[in-house]
Amino acid sequence: MNRILLTLVSFLMIVTGAVSQNDAVYIYRNDGTFNAFFKNNIDSIAFSHYDADSLYHREWKMQVVYTPDSIYKIPLALIDSVSFYAPETIVNKGVFELTAAHDPYLSDCDTISFTLSPSTPSYMRPAKNNIVVSTYDCISFPDGIMAKVLSVSNDEQGYHYNCQKVGLESVYDQLVCIAEGYIDERNSVRSNNKAKASWEHQLWDKSYSKTLEKGGTTTTFSINDAAKVVVTVNIQMGKSPYFRLDLQNDLNTQIAFNATSSFEKYYENRIAQMTLGRIRIPQCPLLFITPKLTLSAYFAEGSTVSLDCSAHYNRTDKVSFTYENKAWRISHAPMNDAGVDVASLSMDGYAEVGVIPDLLFSLNGTATGLGMEYSIGLKEQVHFKFDAVAAFDEGTYSAMKDSYARTTLPQSFRAYASIGLWGDGIQPVSYRYEIEPQLGTDKYLLPLFTKPVYSQGASTSTAVLKSDVSRNLLLPVRIGMAFYDKDNNLIDTQYKPMDYKSEKQWNLNGLECTFRNMEAGKTYTAYPIVKIMGKELRAVPSVEFPELHTCPDSNHPHAIDLGLPSGTKWSCCNVGASKPEDYGGYYAWGETSEKSVYGLDTYAYYNSSTNKYVNIGSDITGTSYDVAHVKMGGAWQMPSIEQIEELLNNCSREWTSLNGVNGILVIGKNGGSVFLPTAGCRWGGDLGTEGSYGHFWSSSLSPDYDYRAYALYFRSGSWDTSYYGRRYGLSVRGVCP
Repeated sequence: MNRILLTLVSFLMIVTGAVSQNDAVYIYRNDGTFNAFFKNNIDSIAFSHYDADSLYHREWKMQVVYTPDSIYKIPLALIDSVSFYAPETIVNKGVFELTAAHDPYLSDCDTISFTLSPSTPSYMRPAKNNIVVSTYDCISFPDGIMAKVLSVSNDEQGYHYNCQKVGLESVYDQLVCIAEGYIDERNSVRSNNKAKASWEHQLWDKSYSKTLEKGGTTTTFSINDAAKVVVTVNIQMGKSPYFRLDLQNDLNTQIAFNATSSFEKYYENRIAQMTLGRIRIPQCPLLFITPKLTLSAYFAEGSTVSLDCSAHYNRTDKVSFTYENKAWRISHAPMNDAGVDVASLSMDGYAEVGVIPDLLFSLNGTATGLGMEYSIGLKEQVHFKFDAVAAFDEGTYSAMKDSYARTTLPQSFRAYASIGLWGDGIQPVSYRYEIEPQLGTDKYLLPLFTKPVYSQGASTSTAVLKSDVSRNLLLPVRIGMAFYDKDNNLIDTQYKPMDYKSEKQWNLNGLECTFRNMEAGKTYTAYPIVKIMGKELRAVPSVEFPELHTCPDSNHPHAIDLGLPSGTKWSCCNVGASKPEDYGGYYAWGETSEKSVYGLDTYAYYNSSTNKYVNIGSDITGTSYDVAHVKMGGAWQMPSIEQIEELLNNCSREWTSLNGVNGILVIGKNGGSVFLPTAGCRWGGDLGTEGSYGHFWSSSLSPDYDYRAYALYFRSGSWDTSYYGRRYGLSVRGVCP
């Protein structure tokens, strides 16, 4: 009961503001976990009789905190204490800060090593066993440093520091805070022990918008990107450290071109008008009410012709990284909205009919009074769209497949008081309500198909193709599949024996057809087909079979044609792997064998006496430093950065798994594909990001830093090029002309 009272009083103080100037509330739990909230981000507080298993109890069981984007349920039995002040931040006495003042003296900076020039003042040099941390304004460490000094050596080049990575708990003896990150535009203020917390403040929120109009043509450009980050930390003696980072990024892009011409008409005709007698009011002998009914009918029609060219991509990513009970977990909530419409012509038309009763309760038979008017109609809308680019690329089906008809029941209601009800100068009042519910579902001109799935039939010369079909149609159509050879010559056409009009009436299990007499070594393409009013349309999507991402046999590697402009073919598996889903070997850039530890001390092309990297060329394709060429032989070689960029620009990707291994399926425009596993990367003696990220070396050195080389990296939702320190152990995927 005391805990309930404490919690009630505490949160009451939050809501009323009768607390200190601190912006946050901290909830300590006796199970070792931790909750913290910005006060101005709490919408409301409540208690619940339901426990974590949704069982009802007479006593209170849960504290419920509502925020704009989530609901937090905290068992009352687990609440140890509540505070509105963060405990004093205590930094470990052995911590040494590397600040902007050190930048003139720093060189060869990495996350576990750095060099200070011989002229560095003694008070600016950390000692052995110090914990070195770079502040936000120290630009010499591109990736920052938080490490313990293991050894210090010096020569004519300066003081060389070798370190070991440490965590936050080694830097702070006590740190409890919730803070939102921000960018200091001045870039000159030293960081301090108190983080800035302001829920409304974002890391950035940049927008650009421009609209050009002339006649009936409008072109609009708009881009917006906004991001914010919130960090929650609890480091205290005797407690398990807690850390949480919440990151949100919102990207919205839009380019739109529109030329429009519209036509619209409305006709209304009074059918009848009648007076329905008089209603006496005994207490007011000079006042009576006369109901008057006016009944009208209406007809409306309209059409719009529009030429559009538009593209948009909107994405919101919410990622939370949480460390508690000595374990990490990640939660991700992405939301995507993307679309492209290029050179499309749409025509929309509608016809609507209905009736409008108007009932006026007239005062003493005049036009003054109280009334209500409502209407109900039947509206048939037709949307016809013809995409010229889709027609050119994929045929008439793709250009017209999104045309449909829709039936709605438009309804409106209006209650009003006429002028003159309460003396001169009183204006009329009115209330209006409108709805337009849809009657049934949209009825399309053409059905929708999924990509056919290929499977081998009873023999190697037989293929079974299956696709799902959906949508309700205006008219019945005949559906089937057509089969073509690699030169797009029609080989066979198969129609199902019954018409398709709706999913409910279609009693077959999707659309399935069998293709026979396949010839070994040849590829074929299957398309869904539609026959409507005697006209045959070739539909999409299609599938090439046997599917190209399935290697012809188990004798890997195979050179896969992805339809790239240069003709480059990519290997089906990594260097050192025996099958596509295997991780294969990890190699430092330029090295051709694996090792147990990856670092400067073990990197073959680093001269520790000069603290410089050995120059083995800006591009090692086909040389003795090319591990793909050395291990695989023949024409195989490491891909250059240009070949990786060609892959990014001409292929699509699909996050998937192969035999339980995460990765991406890279799909060429010709249907060919290769699987890239998330093998992670190696540094020191550790393997990291395995199962989440893929990192693949190119043969190209960075033009700006001789200690870094370009690579392809990817994760779920993105892929791009980057550069990594040459000593790291990454995967390699071979290519050949």
